[in-house]
Amino acid sequence: MMTIDGKVLEREFIEWGAKRVLTSIHVVGQSGGGYQLIVTTSWKQGNFVLVNTRSQTPRRFVSVDRLLKFLDRCGVTTEFILLMPARAPRRRKKA
Repeated sequence: MMTIDGKVLEREFIEWGAKRVLTSIHVVGQSGGGYQLIVTTSWKQGNFVLVNTRSQTPRRFVSVDRLLKFLDRCGVTTEFILLMPARAPRRRKKA
């Protein structure tokens, strides 16, 4: 689990992407479903979670496809790392 040091609003995230100060983007799969963005920058130390402007709660994307469309719409070209929660192994069906 990554430690979160702060929040970043969507407009700030877009500015950071335009200024090319994003050093890493982690796409974190949530155990309840959905994905969150956690970013680091070259000038501000720590991990920042992308939050909704109104509610100030972490923004959750329902699919990686929607998240990629969001990044494309924002003009962000930084590579990202996908982190998924561990799952219990599946049981094999008996033949």
